[in-house]
Amino acid sequence: MKDKLPSNKGKVKVAILPPTRLTLTKLHHIKSELSRLYREARRGDIDPSDATKFVYILQALARLITDSELEARIERLEQEALNEKTRL
Repeated sequence: MKDKLPSNKGKVKVAILPPTRLTLTKLHHIKSELSRLYREARRGDIDPSDATKFVYILQALARLITDSELEARIERLEQEALNEKTRL
């Protein structure tokens, strides 16, 4: 005899993400993922509260990427300024 599964009627959908590894190393990757989450939440494919949690994490990643890029630019400018001083 098969066990009868409880009905999910009227209950909130649970977000189940695919087991794929996403590339989130550039801001355009983050933008694409944010857009995908927005569309899925609007369609009702994922619960809006779950989407909000993922968006928060993606925003933190975007800030880290931006900060890392700015840090690299500053270091490059400082190195160029130092090289210019030693040439004079």
